[in-house]
Amino acid sequence: MVSNEYDKIKTAISNIKIDEYFIKDVIFLLSNYITKSNDNYLYNSTYLTSYTDEFIQFLNMFLKKQQIVENIKSYMNKEVKHNDLHVKIDLTWEIINRETIITNISSNRIVDDRLYVEIIRKDVSVIGFYYIKDTIEGELKCSIEDFIKNYCLEGDSYETECALSQVD
Repeated sequence: MVSNEYDKIKTAISNIKIDEYFIKDVIFLLSNYITKSNDNYLYNSTYLTSYTDEFIQFLNMFLKKQQIVENIKSYMNKEVKHNDLHVKIDLTWEIINRETIITNISSNRIVDDRLYVEIIRKDVSVIGFYYIKDTIEGELKCSIEDFIKNYCLEGDSYETECALSQVD
């Protein structure tokens, strides 16, 4: 998926106020409309509505994780000097060359209460799972910094806030 599509998805989901009753009503109306107006539609009006709760859960988790992704991208843009660092999150978001793109919508990963994170530089990668909680962004930042410390080439500078704070 190209960045432009990412922007459209991000904007569309970010602009949604998640009113569960409204979403259920709209899906119900759309399902009935399609069933009545399209003879080629092979399902009855209950097919789409059976996915409403899953869809609402998906939207809620997407928004929560989207904010984490944006905060990690902002952190990387300000604090990480290595432009060749690549971060994949939930097999959905990728931060590449300081830009975020959606490469795939992995709904099973998105609705999970953990983030699947892969940090990559050249031919080295580290994979981890992080539970969604208040400290998740700090944990991710430290993981990125630990990765830089352990896998960057000799001569690369390493001096980060996380490394310094862990000394105390």
